[in-house]
Amino acid sequence: MNELKRKYFVSKEAVEVSKEVFTIYHQMERQERYQIERDQKNGLLHYDAWDTEDLNGIEYIRDKTVNVEDTVIEKLICQKAMQAVENYDKHGILQLFLLGFTETEIARKIGVSQAYVNQTKNKLRKKIQTYMENDICN
Repeated sequence: MNELKRKYFVSKEAVEVSKEVFTIYHQMERQERYQIERDQKNGLLHYDAWDTEDLNGIEYIRDKTVNVEDTVIEKLICQKAMQAVENYDKHGILQLFLLGFTETEIARKIGVSQAYVNQTKNKLRKKIQTYMENDICN
């Protein structure tokens, strides 16, 4: 079987391939071009369309006003502070307070007096403040 060989370019170099292989590669390239053309027609923009030798396309849209490291550190500090008071806050008063409930609503919800809620909230605040000053800053 003397099959006609075709040339297919790989990295700017011509490589002899069978007609079957050539057809498959040609179909794949055409399908990719079709998808790109369809996306452009529908206004879809890919990050890699903005790629240059100096910059990656994603760099154009990255929000540089948000410091991710600081955000993560703040969240970790809050988690540690919450863990520090978790054993002390048996009724979940701090969590309810952070969810926006008033002292009266919290008292009614857990079946204690409003004064108890106020005292506990103040103790928790002081405990968190002490934790932040001593454990985090040092």
